[in-house]
Parts: sequence; C-alpha cells; structure tokens
Amino acid sequence: MTVFGSDMLNPVQIRDLTSADVSAAVALWGRAGLTRPWNPPEVDLQHALDGDTATVLGTFDGEQLMGTAESWLRERGTVKVQLMIRAGNAAVLGFYDHLGFEDADVQVRSK
Repeated sequence: MTVFGSDMLNPVQIRDLTSADVSAAVALWGRAGLTRPWNPPEVDLQHALDGDTATVLGTFDGEQLMGTAESWLRERGTVKVQLMIRAGNAAVLGFYDHLGFEDADVQVRSK
C-alpha cells in the first residue's frame, strides 16, 4: 500500500505505508467520510501491510497531487488507473471528470 500527501509548505511525498502510519490514515479516512461501520479501516490497513496490494491512499490536494500520483504510477508500469467514488459524491465526480477520467459504466460489488 502506498500513501502520499502534501500541504502548502511541503512538496508531495509518495512512500510505502508503515504500521506507524495506521492511526493517521484511519483519522484521515474518518475526516474524509470514507469509513463505514461494517468495514473497519484498521482491518483494511492491516491487510495492506500484510500483503502486496495496489491500494493508494492520499490526502486530497487537487490537480498537483493527482498529477504527481499518476506520474508515480506510470513510472512503476501502471497502465490503467481506476477510481472508486461513491455515486452520491457529485463534487468528487466533477473533479475527476475535469481531470479527464471517464465513467467506465461498471459497478463494484463486494462481500
């Protein structure tokens, strides 16, 4: 799993998630409204730490951050970027539309 972040004073940094990052990542997910009662983020993060995943977590900082993340992925041979966005999140859907992402007309199912 990879985490990345930036703020106005520091450049974007991309690095591997460590166990020391779990609390901060859980707090970030909580502030961003990404957690669900039936899906504890600590469990997802531990699965990511225990194995090889393609999950990318990030603090949301707009176009510069997405450009950096996409470049980082391309440098590592990634040929396709797929985003999971909740259907009701119109602001985020609009942001990614602006960046050239298209609706792939698929549904994500989980169990």
